[in-house]
Amino acid sequence: MDTKNHEPKTSQLADDALRESVTAQADIVYQAVPRDLSQADKERLSPWRVRFDVLSDPNVSFGCEIYGDVIFGRRVDSPDLIDLEEYDAVDLGVSRRHAQLRRTEGKLFIVDLESTNGTRRNGHSIGVNTPYQVMNGDILSFGALQMAVQIIEQPETEVTALHKKADLADALAQVTKAITSQLELEKVLEHVVDGVMAITSADEALVWLVDEQTNELHLKTYRGIANENIQKMRLSTESLVGQVIHTGQPLREHREEGGSLIKIKTGYLAEALLLLPITVGNVTFGVLGAVQRRSKRSFSERDEMLLLTIAEFAAVAVQNARLFQATDRELAQRVKQQSAVNALSSAINASLDLDVVYDVLVQQIHRYLPVQDVILWMAGEENGGIYPYPKAEKRAEQLLDGTAGQVTKVIREIIRTGEPRISEFTRTGQDGERATAGETQTNSMACIPLIVKDEVVGVLSLFNKEHGAFTKDDLARLQGFAHPVATAIQNAGLYSELLQERAIVDATVEALPQPVIIVGQRGKLHIANKAANRLLETSMSQLFEGISQGVGKTIEMTINNETYLATVEHSPAVGTITVMQDITYLKQLEAARLEFVHALTHDLKSPVSSIKAYTELIALAEKLSEKGQLYLNRIENAATNVLALINQLLDIALLTEKPEKYHHPCDLTVLVGQAIQTVEGNALAKSVNIATKVVGDRYSIRGEPSRLLRSIQNLLDNAVSHAPEGSQVLATLIYGEEGVTLSVRDDGPGIPPEEVSQLFKKYYRGQRSDSRSGHGLGLMIVDTTIRSHGGAVSVANVEGHGAEFTITLPVSLRVKPGADEASS
Repeated sequence: MDTKNHEPKTSQLADDALRESVTAQADIVYQAVPRDLSQADKERLSPWRVRFDVLSDPNVSFGCEIYGDVIFGRRVDSPDLIDLEEYDAVDLGVSRRHAQLRRTEGKLFIVDLESTNGTRRNGHSIGVNTPYQVMNGDILSFGALQMAVQIIEQPETEVTALHKKADLADALAQVTKAITSQLELEKVLEHVVDGVMAITSADEALVWLVDEQTNELHLKTYRGIANENIQKMRLSTESLVGQVIHTGQPLREHREEGGSLIKIKTGYLAEALLLLPITVGNVTFGVLGAVQRRSKRSFSERDEMLLLTIAEFAAVAVQNARLFQATDRELAQRVKQQSAVNALSSAINASLDLDVVYDVLVQQIHRYLPVQDVILWMAGEENGGIYPYPKAEKRAEQLLDGTAGQVTKVIREIIRTGEPRISEFTRTGQDGERATAGETQTNSMACIPLIVKDEVVGVLSLFNKEHGAFTKDDLARLQGFAHPVATAIQNAGLYSELLQERAIVDATVEALPQPVIIVGQRGKLHIANKAANRLLETSMSQLFEGISQGVGKTIEMTINNETYLATVEHSPAVGTITVMQDITYLKQLEAARLEFVHALTHDLKSPVSSIKAYTELIALAEKLSEKGQLYLNRIENAATNVLALINQLLDIALLTEKPEKYHHPCDLTVLVGQAIQTVEGNALAKSVNIATKVVGDRYSIRGEPSRLLRSIQNLLDNAVSHAPEGSQVLATLIYGEEGVTLSVRDDGPGIPPEEVSQLFKKYYRGQRSDSRSGHGLGLMIVDTTIRSHGGAVSVANVEGHGAEFTITLPVSLRVKPGADEASS
């Protein structure tokens, strides 16, 4: 193997500097190994002179003259062992018999001997009992001990020593072994001619091979020829060498005494000539020749027998080398194809733009298979079902001038059948005649369908291969491009549809006057229309804070003195979707209406209260007749009804009024006491006892005292109204670590199950016995007030008693000790 083309690689060296640093060493003594060789053996054999540089210390090297197989190891007394003990072999994991360096014809091989820590060549493990060739500059690792191999001197070839061998059979075995050990054609032929020179007395040795294209005989390899004209020699099949090709038989000739020299070719004459056919399967494709030009010795029958054996081995080795080279070329072609496909796949993964993919496709196909043009056809509804990709339209028009109809017919057929195809066309001029010689002609086309989910989405067509016609092998190789290109077309189509859908969504969202925001799973803002962007530019943090608090519900959000009703929903596949409606104008109208109600009720309540008071004074000051007393009572009842209507109007206003901020400290125990005093008159009238119970350490909370008082009063009034005469209403106030709980329980008949879910609705009045008339807003006021404080209200029937309403307020409302005054 030619070491110039196979430079070693290693992961242990960052560059060649380290290897170069160990080549310039001081004089080294080269020890002969194995050490038990006799002087006669040393004179008979030609050694390999090798220097080993220890990489852990650039100043440490040792040299060996290798005459046979040697072993690298430690602490073993053996003449064939190179002891690595002094190079920290124990600490670096070198086994006693770690690896063997085997010498063959022209090569050195390293073999691991089942070592504990393994052997590596250029950073790669060589396995166990598997030979790997060692070349100049290689890095060998025995465990963690690394050494650079410097081959100082090697035998030119082992066959040069065969002149000294008396046993020609042994020499022949060495030659044939050297020939068949190679897979490079040049090396095989070099060993062949070296063998001829070694076992015969020939002045020159030559190998001719038949050129498959011209059928001429080319001189491929030679030894002993100095004439450059002869070195470049080509022979016809009519020559002596050609006769051997025709007959497949050896040819042995020599010049008779006084006769003419043997003419091999003009200018190339010989004293004696021995030509042997190189044949495989009864086909002679080469000739092995031995020539005597300087000496008058002729070749013997034994020479013919020996060289015929070499020729037979050479024939097999040449075919193997050619097969190896063909396989190597095919592998290189496949690697080239895979590289092109990988580049195409990378373009597809990096871009959804089909223009980019098309450019890479054309570039890679031209690199992989030189053709005149590449055209991508798309399957679609327009132009009869096919059309060239827009970027290839102009080139397709120029290329298909005169053959467009023939080509499109084939493309349609491929789309219909889904089968690849090779076709040939002849360009015709406008007058129907064949195109003139000066015009470019479309001679051949290779097409492969592009299929996605059993549907042909396009056709990839190649025109006019540079070297020869398209073959089925070309179609098979092009299939590697089919799937990536089909995938790219599909991806581009899906991406185009996605862009269109996105454009529709964007246009729809932009047309909405209300702010619309869509935030992705990772917080990326996907969509925001013009109205939303205005809020994002001025109050982004306030906006997103409101969105985060409103997920899963509809909330009011105030931003920059504007009030929005925001609906926030989370979609696992999309993210958080927020739709906002500007209700600032409605809130302003509501505030105006509320202000009007407050003013109206205030203006009405004062004169009506005065009327009622005067009726009471008249009754005390004057003794009226029976008819006068009747009229006075009617006036008083009318005033009472008007006051009730005014209070009802105020209750309705409370339901719609926006809750104020919690800035007043409240003592719930005091508020419960005030509420009891308010309803105590009604309780006494029914002989109902109102009992209270306080549990836990008392503390204040932040809230709206008037609303909380009204809510507690409504619950107590509701309990008294439904409590039987002589029964008890129990108000329990519990101060806990999680918040405050107030429950009001009566001993009435309880609440029908079907009414429980309706109780807190506006204007709903239950059907419980002894129910008093009312406007149905009391419990609604309680629910609205408690929820505005962040709490909750619930109701349940208690076995052995009646209904129990429970208010729960969160601990976050708790006023810290000492903060009451600051908060007032």
